[in-house]
Amino acid sequence: MKFVARWATLLGSSLTLFSSIVMADKVEYPWYVGGGIGWGTTTWEGLVPATANQNLALSMSTPNSAHEGGFLWGVAAGIEVIPQFQVEFNYWDYPDATIQFDPESLYSFENNGETELKTKTYTLVLQGKFLVPWKDTKLRLFASAGGAWLNRQDNLFNNELISPTFGVGLNYGFTPHLMGEFGFIYTAGYGESELNPADDFMPFLYGIFTRLYYRWG
Repeated sequence: MKFVARWATLLGSSLTLFSSIVMADKVEYPWYVGGGIGWGTTTWEGLVPATANQNLALSMSTPNSAHEGGFLWGVAAGIEVIPQFQVEFNYWDYPDATIQFDPESLYSFENNGETELKTKTYTLVLQGKFLVPWKDTKLRLFASAGGAWLNRQDNLFNNELISPTFGVGLNYGFTPHLMGEFGFIYTAGYGESELNPADDFMPFLYGIFTRLYYRWG
């Protein structure tokens, strides 16, 4: 009986300690919503052969050039479960890309002589964010990981891909209701070796952003 009593006492003490930790970590304003802007890019340039490798055979299937990168914008909403962890939903709209093909390419042949492809890319992201306070300041370092619903839309191909996404950055609490961020995001894409690689290509995505959130609860 003494053994059981000791374990019961230990369990009770542990639960009390755990409860006190949870209460100490209680977030005053857990819910937040906001928007952000920055610079982002797709990776169509990866399909363009280096100048030294360009030839007639490759020009039949691969693009001649790709113009991409520019203004990135998005919105986000989430909940701060504890000061060290957030669950967040994001929408990111990446700059459109313009890809040029040779007039004798398969793309031109299959699209009534067109040589230019304009493509739109956006993502819907569900992720977890781990935050670490910087000393005794309101600054926190964060790392995020989750799944992205990657979407490509153009006259050649409309498709979706569930893909991993990662991020790192800085989070700062300006006031109890106002929170800001600066960070970097990466989303994996997909590509395969085929006669016309642009057909199934899903671009890899990079972005640098700053965001502002409003908190309540």
